[in-house]
Amino acid sequence: MAEWGRPMWGGGRQLFCRAQRGGFVTLALANRRAGRYRLRVLATAAPDFGVVRVALDGKHLGHDINLYSGRVCPSGSIDLGAIDLPAGRHALRLTSVGKDPASANVWFGVDAVELAVAE
Repeated sequence: MAEWGRPMWGGGRQLFCRAQRGGFVTLALANRRAGRYRLRVLATAAPDFGVVRVALDGKHLGHDINLYSGRVCPSGSIDLGAIDLPAGRHALRLTSVGKDPASANVWFGVDAVELAVAE
């Protein structure tokens, strides 16, 4: 991410997904204790990025996320809400579901995922 301001992304990197519509990436999450957690995604917005749907363990979370921007930049923290999770491993799936009319493509990028105990 050096070309776009590396320090703005965790570790100066992103997971770039050159997806087609319907393409996805699945990330593994794990929590040691059952409880209520807040889930946030930090992504990248760009002129060729599309709209992403997020699901945890097969359940759609929140609303679809439009990652189009006129320039490459961090999306900021996208709050997907508080969820009750049993202890163990979980599958977080991000799926390309379309694009903003101004976007050149349906790609997307993920910087980080935050899972924190909900207050």
